[in-house]
Amino acid sequence: MNKVEYKNRYDDIFTFEVNERKNIDWKGNFEWCRIGYEDNRDDLIMVDPSGGPYIDLGMDMSLFGLEGKVAGFIPQEYGYELVIEPCDVCEGKTYHKLTCQNNPNKQPKVQVK
Repeated sequence: MNKVEYKNRYDDIFTFEVNERKNIDWKGNFEWCRIGYEDNRDDLIMVDPSGGPYIDLGMDMSLFGLEGKVAGFIPQEYGYELVIEPCDVCEGKTYHKLTCQNNPNKQPKVQVK
């Protein structure tokens, strides 16, 4: 599985790991954290732990070396599961085919199992 570590400005370590649903498990210290909601507490639109990283809906996860854009947040005991929107060109897959116009590298991607 793809796993990336991120160190924020307070030296807290956050990890991003692609899970079996092809979403991303975001783990770290969320003790001090800003959370934004749409209309009710079930509609998360952003999460900003103290020191970062700030993540909101539509954020391109290539900033962290991962594929896809954030389509939602699922609170978990360990932090958050970032729901990744599928590529509409690639038949709903969360990775891009070689010929996909949305593929930033235009190279084959390794499918995470």
